[in-house]
Amino acid sequence: MNQLINNLRLSIAQLNNFLIKNYLIEPNENANQEPYLYLYSIFRKLIGGLGECGSYLNEINHSLNDVSIYALQKDLINESIKVIYLIEKSNNKEDLLKIIRSLNSYSLQLNLNNIIAYADQHKTDTTSVENEIKDLKLDNPDYFDAFGQLKFTPLNPSVEEAAEYIIKHVSTINHKIIIKKVTDLSTTRKIVSPYEKQDQKYLDRLRYDVVNSIYIILLAITYIEPFFEKDGPTCDLFTEMITNTFKMHKELIKNTSF
Repeated sequence: MNQLINNLRLSIAQLNNFLIKNYLIEPNENANQEPYLYLYSIFRKLIGGLGECGSYLNEINHSLNDVSIYALQKDLINESIKVIYLIEKSNNKEDLLKIIRSLNSYSLQLNLNNIIAYADQHKTDTTSVENEIKDLKLDNPDYFDAFGQLKFTPLNPSVEEAAEYIIKHVSTINHKIIIKKVTDLSTTRKIVSPYEKQDQKYLDRLRYDVVNSIYIILLAITYIEPFFEKDGPTCDLFTEMITNTFKMHKELIKNTSF
């Protein structure tokens, strides 16, 4: 088991180094424009999270803070499922751009609501609130029309909604199974007593959950990678390295009791 864990950790480390060098340091020339800006920010976050999950595999023990592991997993699972959902739902880049703008519109609407709620709570003067709202709209001219209204319908699908859509539309059975498992992990969490945390079975289960989280991160990375539009040799090497990482993952899962 330890050798299989080390094999997966090594494969993740090699893949991470490759992605940082070939994709993050030298991104697509459109990296500062949507939809690339959104995709690249998620890509960077997933690469960092993948490395953290890999390092956790050998460090899961009775003194480890499982709460921090769960928080990391939940964040990465949610981001992975959301970006897979966006790309699955889009027929082309134009569709993807519209969906991303709707997601960003939801965030902007939330910011507007928070400004108003804060002002009401703290009795902020009207002029100050109006100026803050005005500045927000001026900073985002692509999202507000001449009347100060959002141009795009805000969108914020839940993890469950996004996962359900993906499961219906992906053909690979293993993808469906893992997506269901990690969605359950992200949305439900059993409260565990300190006594239960001393049980080796609990630690094994925690490691198994991390391994499944690694799978969904890898899958999300494969969805984003084509948008970098890298040359043939780079794409071929990416395919080779991520295929090997999936292989190491499969071997570890096969030899895990859960």
